[in-house]
Amino acid sequence: KNTTPSTMSGTIVETTVYTFSVPGGSLGTAGLLRLTLFGYGQLVSGGMTYRFKYGGTTFASYGGDDAFDVTSPHEIRFQLAALGATNTQVGRATILVSNSAVPNGLLSGASGVARSAGGVDSTVNQTLAVTVEQSVASASNNFTVEYAILELVK
Repeated sequence: KNTTPSTMSGTIVETTVYTFSVPGGSLGTAGLLRLTLFGYGQLVSGGMTYRFKYGGTTFASYGGDDAFDVTSPHEIRFQLAALGATNTQVGRATILVSNSAVPNGLLSGASGVARSAGGVDSTVNQTLAVTVEQSVASASNNFTVEYAILELVK
């Protein structure tokens, strides 16, 4: 687990908000990495794109465009699973953004699911990374990961 907050704000540059070096051999042919990020953000204008990468390959990308003008809680889940080989994986991300103004309400244009398959050699160390990119550079647009939990399921 990582409890050191990581923030991106006021830039249109893709910014890494979480990273971990996955030891080679961890996934094997049937392993699964399960990452859960808890944080918050605010989007006054434009949109935010969340990308989930393993070994430099983007396995899921989601572009939310709902302007959540108030600081809103985020729960982001990413799973990366080996598909029977050490060089074939599938990734799936689920992004949930609450509407702080409406208790228990999700922002439909900011929440969603993304999936992609790819092939990265998991027998060597690979970087697992989550990045966020804004389409409009505004100091009012921001995203913070408060803490993260990464699990290996075999």
